[in-house]
Amino acid sequence: MALANRSPAGKAVELPILLGPLVQTRSQRPCLLYFEVTLLQPKQTPPGAVFVFQNYYASHVTLRVQRGGASDAFDWETVLDRHPLMRDPHYEGDAQHWHVLPLPQRVVELANGNEGGGGEGDGGVRCVRVCLHQSSPLWERVELRHFKLAALPSTQESQASEGESQGVEQLSRAMADDWEVFKSAS
Repeated sequence: MALANRSPAGKAVELPILLGPLVQTRSQRPCLLYFEVTLLQPKQTPPGAVFVFQNYYASHVTLRVQRGGASDAFDWETVLDRHPLMRDPHYEGDAQHWHVLPLPQRVVELANGNEGGGGEGDGGVRCVRVCLHQSSPLWERVELRHFKLAALPSTQESQASEGESQGVEQLSRAMADDWEVFKSAS
């Protein structure tokens, strides 16, 4: 695995991705909203990589991956299901908070060509589909803003893996210094 994406200065380093458009599956909500993230250098995705973004009224997020060997366009593997971004979908108090979401280990394994369970096909990740959920009819627009993929310095990788069990908010506070880097890059 390449470690070139780690920053010796102790700051997170942005990794190259290509974001697709936000797709709304029906003209009226509730409906599925999603966008696709293409990893431009998937083999260089390190453990401890994180998605960094500002929420805009999405109550939950689901991550699905389409593997490189998938022949069917509908063959998606869910790697994170309904991760909460808001405490209450009807209350806007935390609807625009910044989040650090650790990339699930399964995505890193697939990106680096490790099937991690004897899967079939030629492996790899074709793309990551980010599905947005919002059950409340109060909010007309739902999206994630300033969406980035970042590699954490090695001293912060343990914080990223602990963040999955401690919660995204605690990890966000631990990385407060890095927010300025991502906000200014957008």
